[in-house]
Amino acid sequence: MKRFKQRTKKPSGQVVRRTEKGERRKDKAFPHAFENNKRDNESKPKKNVAFGVRGNKNNAEKRQAVPSTSFPKRDQISRKSRQPSLTTSPSAPKGTRLPKRSKKPTLPAYNQRKRQQLGQNFLKNPALAGYLIRKVGITAHDTVLEIGPGRGNITARLAEAAQKVIAVEKDGSVIELLKMNVAKYTNVHLEQTDFMRFSMREQRYKVFSNIPFSLTSAVVKKLLFLKFPPDETYLFTQKEAAWRLSGNRQEYELSVLTKPWFTYEIVHTFKRSDFSPEPGVDVVLLAIRKREAPLLEEKFKTMYADFVHYAFSRQKKNLMANLNKLFTYPQWKRLAHDLDFVTNVDIRELTPQQWVGLFNFLKIAGIPSKNHSDPKGDPLGLVRLPRHGREESGNESGMENARREKNSGK
Repeated sequence: MKRFKQRTKKPSGQVVRRTEKGERRKDKAFPHAFENNKRDNESKPKKNVAFGVRGNKNNAEKRQAVPSTSFPKRDQISRKSRQPSLTTSPSAPKGTRLPKRSKKPTLPAYNQRKRQQLGQNFLKNPALAGYLIRKVGITAHDTVLEIGPGRGNITARLAEAAQKVIAVEKDGSVIELLKMNVAKYTNVHLEQTDFMRFSMREQRYKVFSNIPFSLTSAVVKKLLFLKFPPDETYLFTQKEAAWRLSGNRQEYELSVLTKPWFTYEIVHTFKRSDFSPEPGVDVVLLAIRKREAPLLEEKFKTMYADFVHYAFSRQKKNLMANLNKLFTYPQWKRLAHDLDFVTNVDIRELTPQQWVGLFNFLKIAGIPSKNHSDPKGDPLGLVRLPRHGREESGNESGMENARREKNSGK
């Protein structure tokens, strides 16, 4: 910080001065201080402005100094001059505006931000969409449901391959653009509504959609638990979500709930550069197909869902500890032997066939009667219900005898 010579008067009449070095001097005490100080400063080498080095007076004069530029202070700049200048051309008169370049109709910026927050990234290459549609086997006899079509890049390819396309789009700001892009296809039917409130009529159909990643679980539950679920579903999902759904490494609640009736498979892995904007995660195409021979009858779907939800809601890894109110220890030990799993099995290690085996036994044997008074003991509403199945089967199992002995001992 530069220091300037200041001159002030004290009440005593003494004049106090501050030199360039900031030293305080009094005229009366040091009458010749300033003359000596001035002479010392002139004898010191001065700093060269142009090159930033010190040299004597003669060398400094030989070199050409860089002219200093004085910039106006902020308060000297008028408000009008702070405004951005007009878009002009070098050859155009000063102050004239140039016409804006015409742009193709695109998705509004705020709508793109909203879709990015939901995790929806659009496929850039329509040819890739056509290749995937042929790969999964969508033909001219199929009705296809598309969720969140956006600009309609995939919708147009579906319309070329399928007999009928039903596109469900919630965002009203993109509907006009979507209509314009698919106007030449007469087999496309647009539905402006929320898919979570949409229901399909009784018919056979398939689903092919690039859905927002944040809605993957909700969309899968909605599709697979509809009154008329699709025969085949193909969804663009995050790789980790596809692993959880398909039980690639370990089973989760949603995969256990749906695998008796559906199968999962990853049929394609995308590059991140295939999308705009480019996602920060790996994306795959997940195929969910209905089983030709389900592992469980459709009429037990609700009861089985209650059983699985009860098992996962205990928040313990040990499945025997989670289900100790539904099975006695002798029953559990026998089931572990018959279904080929260890007694202290982790809840995520059972296969769909083993889950169905546990549920089938529970339908026949029912819950141990000791838990009927427990407010949480009959969580399914269930399992007292199918006790007659035990009588119809005609076999009084050793597990049932063990249960009676255990209850009578108390």
